[in-house]
Amino acid sequence: MREIKFRAYYKRKIRTVNFIDFKYWTIDVEVEGVATTTSLSVVDLMQYTGLKDKNWKEIYIGDIVKTEKNEIAEVLFDDYGVICFLSPDWQCVDVTELVAHSIIINKWGEKTVPWIEIIWNIYKNKDLLDSKNKE
Repeated sequence: MREIKFRAYYKRKIRTVNFIDFKYWTIDVEVEGVATTTSLSVVDLMQYTGLKDKNWKEIYIGDIVKTEKNEIAEVLFDDYGVICFLSPDWQCVDVTELVAHSIIINKWGEKTVPWIEIIWNIYKNKDLLDSKNKE
């Protein structure tokens, strides 16, 4: 079972999430080393997929990745809750099918996908996807 955790885009930066209170709709995030409580309505949450890229960086929903074929894609959940890569031609590729054939699991149970690399996230570089669509 994968670890359930989030990070948040808040005040123009990716923040560490300490705690989410769904009852009161608040979230505690790290802002310059200090825990700050704010409303969930003012942050964008990014859920951890349970996968890591070829550099062992955690892959979150909203990350932009590059494949070994230099294809750029956004990581997201499809309508059925399956992790997929949305390519610039709007094709959603089911990660579970691809990963099953090329995943590395280390002795701690961490899963890495050696053929992808995180290059940024949709909040900082949405233009990476847009520019690929125009080509």
